[in-house]
Amino acid sequence: MTIEVEADRNWLRLCVRDTGLGMTEDDLAHAFEEFRKLSARPTGGEPSTGLGLWIVRRIAELHGGRVFAESPGRGKGSVFTLVLPLRQENNAGTA
Repeated sequence: MTIEVEADRNWLRLCVRDTGLGMTEDDLAHAFEEFRKLSARPTGGEPSTGLGLWIVRRIAELHGGRVFAESPGRGKGSVFTLVLPLRQENNAGTA
């Protein structure tokens, strides 16, 4: 697994690349849905609730960010990218 971090004045980008089980096109289309279990099963035999990626997406959105998943296919690993703003807009109009 590799982790890359980049930032500029406005955004932080965190990219996690793994060489694990990878994701199918259907997995990618539904990966961030609540209670969605993907085709790959946990490698340690632990149970899955289908909430992990949904929670990541919700936290990102609550902070004004986004999260993306990419994979070239089963058995070829995955890439997860989290993008967060470094400055929060103040709704009251003061900084």
